[in-house]
Amino acid sequence: MPSKPPAAQKKDDLVSLQRRLAAIIESSDDAIIAKDLSGRVTDWNRSAERIFGYSAAEMIGQPVKILISPDREDEEEKILRRIRRGERVEPYETVRRHKDGRLIHVTLTVSPIKDARGRVVGASKIARDTTERKLAEQKLLTLIGELKDVRAALDEHSIVAITDAAGRITFVNDKFCAISQYSRAELIGQDHRIINSRHHPKAFFRDLWGTIGRGRVWHGEIKNRAKDGSYYWVETTIFPFLNAAGKPAQYVAIRTDITQRKADQALLLEISEKERHRIGEDLHDGLGQQLTAIEILCAGLKEDVAADPRLAKQAERIGRLLRESIGQVRSLARGLVPVQDDPDALWASLIELAERANVPGRLECRLDCPVMVPVEDNQVAGHLFRIAQEAVNNALKHSRAKQIVLTLTRGPGGLELGVTDNGRGFLPARGRGLGLQVMHHRASVIGAELTVDTKPGRGTTIRCRLPGIK
Repeated sequence: MPSKPPAAQKKDDLVSLQRRLAAIIESSDDAIIAKDLSGRVTDWNRSAERIFGYSAAEMIGQPVKILISPDREDEEEKILRRIRRGERVEPYETVRRHKDGRLIHVTLTVSPIKDARGRVVGASKIARDTTERKLAEQKLLTLIGELKDVRAALDEHSIVAITDAAGRITFVNDKFCAISQYSRAELIGQDHRIINSRHHPKAFFRDLWGTIGRGRVWHGEIKNRAKDGSYYWVETTIFPFLNAAGKPAQYVAIRTDITQRKADQALLLEISEKERHRIGEDLHDGLGQQLTAIEILCAGLKEDVAADPRLAKQAERIGRLLRESIGQVRSLARGLVPVQDDPDALWASLIELAERANVPGRLECRLDCPVMVPVEDNQVAGHLFRIAQEAVNNALKHSRAKQIVLTLTRGPGGLELGVTDNGRGFLPARGRGLGLQVMHHRASVIGAELTVDTKPGRGTTIRCRLPGIK
């Protein structure tokens, strides 16, 4: 086939190039618009139709100002002046109007169109629709503002710390520094052992790390030690943030200072114990002594009326009732003042508690502790007894148990008190009544760990462990 003359071949190549350029223009996701120096549209691609809503037939020959809101009309005049000077307008963000009247955020690039002689005859405009991006940016800015507000509120109210997956502190707020008395520079890069009070047993922190390490939120109360050696209590929530693999990447701890509340609770317990002690002494030394005196008088009366069988029988009955009342008063007094200032007082009081709860033929309650376990700290002994007393009372009232066993042991890990019944048990989620809450609080006061092991139909075991207690 003979080759075409050079001029014809050049014309064909030009036509081919124009077709390729036209195809590129039509397939572009950006609006590509051409206009003359008066601002009238000469070309309008499909993306321009999609973005602005006007068809090519509607726009070709029309002024491009149709797309410009009145408050931006001078913008087009400035662009045309620059184009006439042969300048290119670099990408900039602006707003244009859709056919339906709504405003569209766009990024525009405008370049001059020149003829074969190099004269500027028009302009090409590339418009990229950025409305969705702008809306996303606005939402992001709004969210950032809201997060700043939340952070400001948290910083004002709460003690906040963030750690990495290994527990190293990466952020603390001002309240953390204020309550711990450490500077931010002293805390960043450290772990929370820097404020460990040694109040809680190791099992306490094993449970904490085991919970958040599984990606679960942990709630609890922690006693910490400030830089100057003083102690403070915080109610703590630790929230793990998980990575794409579902593993904790960092932990956010939000704390509230409850030092005063704990002090008030301790004071309330102290006042309660003093009042119990006073009532117990009044019962023993007041009512108990009076009943004893009446019982003695009754014994004398019985001798005086011995000749009259009917009166002697009534006197005997009165004496028996008085002795029973004296026994009940002494039992009440011992329950109110259960633990004296002796190392063996807790052990002896637990024996009495078991004896008072024991009902032959109906309920066996015993202390399984053949060797006396001394507890020298009277405050610890008192709280342990109250925990045992509450656990036994709960079993008597709710468990329908046939057997309750108390234990008191000492091992390498410290001292452990146990109360086990073979009753009906309960669901742990439903077992946060006032009694259990008081037991947990008493345990926390003396630095102990209280656990409840129970299942419906399988009884309940309550254990209170104190590390290193003498």
